[in-house]
Amino acid sequence: MRFASSRPNQRSIVEAPMSIEGPRRDALRVAIALVVGATVFSGAFLLDWRPPPLPVSMATIAPGEPSADCAALLRIGQPSEPHEISTDQGLRVMVRTPINYESDRPYPLIVVYPPAQFDRFSSERFYNMTTEATRRGMIVAYSDYKPLSVRAVALQAAVAASVAARFCIDVSRITYFGHSDGGAMAEGIPGMVPTTLRPHVIVASGAGITNEDLSHGHCVAEVNVMIIHNRDDAKFPDFGRGTAAYWAQCAACRPRDLSARDIACQKFEGCAHGIAVMYCHVDELHEKWPGIEGPALDFIESANQQIPRGGSTTSTRPQVSDDPQ
Repeated sequence: MRFASSRPNQRSIVEAPMSIEGPRRDALRVAIALVVGATVFSGAFLLDWRPPPLPVSMATIAPGEPSADCAALLRIGQPSEPHEISTDQGLRVMVRTPINYESDRPYPLIVVYPPAQFDRFSSERFYNMTTEATRRGMIVAYSDYKPLSVRAVALQAAVAASVAARFCIDVSRITYFGHSDGGAMAEGIPGMVPTTLRPHVIVASGAGITNEDLSHGHCVAEVNVMIIHNRDDAKFPDFGRGTAAYWAQCAACRPRDLSARDIACQKFEGCAHGIAVMYCHVDELHEKWPGIEGPALDFIESANQQIPRGGSTTSTRPQVSDDPQ
């Protein structure tokens, strides 16, 4: 899955014969210069082209109470604009805040991991979530893609802490979110990378990670998980059902049969600590985003509401470790 690059159709421009004299020759030279300049400019523009950012909304859900811990954070520029940051190891991240963002009040955070080959800008367009998430009073962070590897997992694991070091984040309400390779990151990071900021929610769609892969890490019990998968996915067949069963076992939920095809979403019962684990199947091809941003945000919002406001812990400048070892 990748966006095709836009490249100009560049042709060589042959200079006019020098036998042309006088004003006609000068006019022709000016015309040639303008054509060449326009071609070079448009080429540079297209090669640097990026999809325009989605609009952000004014939050209709209030953030937490003002936090002294966040008072030292730098104020950002226009909240309606994309905010560019980098982790200590140079991974680029675009952060989108509600229009009425206040730098001393903590907000829930959604860390969105990209599908294969997507940068932070095309990832935002792919998931189509910024406008609604910010309306619900959440901050959304989109990172650039890095090919799957141990180092890539370590790099992506640092995104949440890097955002929390610059924005006022309620670290008890962090979500890891992704599709395909992004879903593998969202599910794999919590149990495989020791990090100071754990997600409260995981939403993974079409993820290329298995029950066995997750079993090599450690069980992260108190996390709400929503798994979305096409059960006819030829690329990652049955991966979703397997990982949903893993997360349910991790949360001490009662086992259940996920083979029914007439129920779109199935929720596990009896999970410890009031944790929610849900498996949903879709009919969309693996290469396409199944368009479940609305139900996913509902799931995230419901899980976040289970945490008492007074019991949340806010973050100012956490220790960020991007060491891939």
